Amino acid sequence: MRTRWLVVGAGLSGATLAERIARGLDDPVHVVDRRDHIAGNAFDGTNEHGVMVHHYGATSSHRLFDRLAVPFRFTDWREYRHRVLAEVQGAQVPLPFSFDSIDCLFSPTEAELIKHELWGHTRRAPRSRS
Repeated sequence: MRTRWLVVGAGLSGATLAERIARGLDDPVHVVDRRDHIAGNAFDGTNEHGVMVHHYGATSSHRLFDRLAVPFRFTDWREYRHRVLAEVQGAQVPLPFSFDSIDCLFSPTEAELIKHELWGHTRRAPRSRS
């Protein structure tokens, strides 16, 4: 098959461009990527337990952070906190489920009993990151 188009990189931009050329122009496209999957860092798939996981999560690499954070080089950093809330019987409940979630759903007395029953203690409780 002869192609007029070569797209290098099957990340979000490359895959989108290839799809638009193939479908929009009805032209064959050859796509190459060093990885064995499309979508670049947005790739997800099923792990050995059948659970959908994101393979390239946020980085905690200090080397990368230091390289990007050099003053006036690429960017300034802004603190960002991602909070997910579920609505359960009219209450806004933080996810992933934690002691904070239990506190939102039950009275203080009930919440302490539940936490004690589930974890055997209430002093050192897992809390939502906020």
